[in-house]
Amino acid sequence: MVNIILKEDMILMLLVKNIYILQISKLILIICIMKIKRDILLILFVILNSMTNNILAQDLSKLSESERNKKLIEIAKAVYQAPRLRNFYREYGNPIITEMRTKTLPAEDRKKIAENSKDIWYGSSNNQKFYIVYFQYDMNKERFDEGYAAKVYIWENTGSAFAIGLGNMTMLPVRNGKVSDHDKAATPVKYYTITYSKDVPNATSLPKTAKYGDIVTISLKTIISVAYDGWTREDGYNFDPKSDLTNGVILSDLTKSLENQSYERIVQLKVTGDMKVNVSRYQEEYEAPY
Repeated sequence: MVNIILKEDMILMLLVKNIYILQISKLILIICIMKIKRDILLILFVILNSMTNNILAQDLSKLSESERNKKLIEIAKAVYQAPRLRNFYREYGNPIITEMRTKTLPAEDRKKIAENSKDIWYGSSNNQKFYIVYFQYDMNKERFDEGYAAKVYIWENTGSAFAIGLGNMTMLPVRNGKVSDHDKAATPVKYYTITYSKDVPNATSLPKTAKYGDIVTISLKTIISVAYDGWTREDGYNFDPKSDLTNGVILSDLTKSLENQSYERIVQLKVTGDMKVNVSRYQEEYEAPY
């Protein structure tokens, strides 16, 4: 009887042991399957990444001129539309494309530049061909320090952008198609107040705030009328930029003739801070000489 009980215990222990082994085997199998899946995903990622890099890295010299220009504008716009630059983006006219080459420098000088990761010419070589895509802006509405809103530098052999310059003379490096700190919010544009004296014509329709470099245009008409008795009446405005303009720069000051010897003075002002415009109205009467 005792022997029978012992045999049953041994059988039970063997069953428990086998179940334990089966559980461990199952766990090992799951781990192996997960590892295989991870390896497959890793291989797929490497393949897709390689395909993406091949697509992005395109030798532009192998394209026709029209295809190349289209591709250059596409690459440049992708850089120019970075979140950091959203306050600087302008859509005006057609981009202008120029072809350039890097300077030929002594080996030591070129090496210093090419190995400096903070330099926009990082990784460059002598006589390396690149393109610059210029984006224009409406100069009748605003003025930058440069004659363009932005310019994007693109290597010919890889089709990758490596720098962007802004119209306010800022130059930023571009790495892997992205502007430095591109994910950071752009610094809010500062707006300046514009104050007009009571005699400024149509002051209610003129802007009361503006960004640095914005243009404000004021029109000052001088009306001349001659009475039947020969007396001439002149109704006009005085405006001397040297004393009547604060935090502004004269861009243009033109005079055009109107009817009956009258004339209109059109003044364009560039905003450089909290601007004050002081215009005073005058009326004069005088007898025409005979």
